[in-house]
Amino acid sequence: MSRPDIANLVSWWDMNETSGTTVADAHGSNSATATNAAVNSGGVKGYCRYFDGSSDYINVGDKADLEASTFSLVAWLKRVSGTRELDGGIAKGLVFGDGSDVMYTLEQHSTSIYFIVSNTSNTNYATSQTLNNTDWNMAAGVFDGSKVKLSLNAGAFSETAFSGTLDTAKDYNDFVIGARDNGDYSFNGYYDIVSYWKTPLTITELEWMYNSGAGRDYADMTASAGHIYYYT
Repeated sequence: MSRPDIANLVSWWDMNETSGTTVADAHGSNSATATNAAVNSGGVKGYCRYFDGSSDYINVGDKADLEASTFSLVAWLKRVSGTRELDGGIAKGLVFGDGSDVMYTLEQHSTSIYFIVSNTSNTNYATSQTLNNTDWNMAAGVFDGSKVKLSLNAGAFSETAFSGTLDTAKDYNDFVIGARDNGDYSFNGYYDIVSYWKTPLTITELEWMYNSGAGRDYADMTASAGHIYYYT
C-alpha cells in the first residue's frame, strides 16, 4: 500500500456533517449544497448522506479544478437495491444536461457500475464492473489520458482505450453527486467520502484508501510524513 501524494488531491468531501445542507470540502474550495440528501449516521467513517431515489443530489457547481486532463474520482457508495436501473451516480456535465452532454460520470445501471469519459466529439468511452450488492463499496474511476479505468474495492482495473481530447466545455458542466437531469435518475442509497485527484491513482494507492474496507478519513491524508503505518 502507498498513501497518495496529497499534492495531487483537489477535493475531499467526507460527508461528515451532522446536520444542514452544506457539504464541506475538507481539502479544497469546492464545498457543495445538498438538495434533500439527508444526513445519516451509518457511514464508512462517521456520517454520510442518504439519497432516496427520487430527487436528492449534492451540487458542487461548475469548477475548473475538477476538469484535470488526467484525474481520479473515488467514492464510497452503498446501494439500497443492487439491481435498480439508472441508479444515479456522480457526474460532471451530465446532471443538468443529457446523456450526450457529459464530461465524466461514475454511475450505476442495473447490476453494474460504469465509469464514462467523453471527448470533444461527444463520443463516450465506458468501462464497467459488476456491482449488485447492498454493501459499502469503494469505486474509483481513473483517467490517464489514453485509458478509462475502473476499480472496485481496490481490485484490478477494468479499462477501455480513449481517443481524442477530453471535453471540458460542456453546456451543462456542474459537478453533482447523486443524480442527473436536475434530480432525475436519482441514486437510491448512501454516499460517503468522495474525492477528486488531478492524477491517475494506482492500485497500490487505492489499496491504501480502501484500507481493507475500513476506508480513510481526511486526517489520514494529512498525517505527518513521519507517521508510520503498520499493516498485518
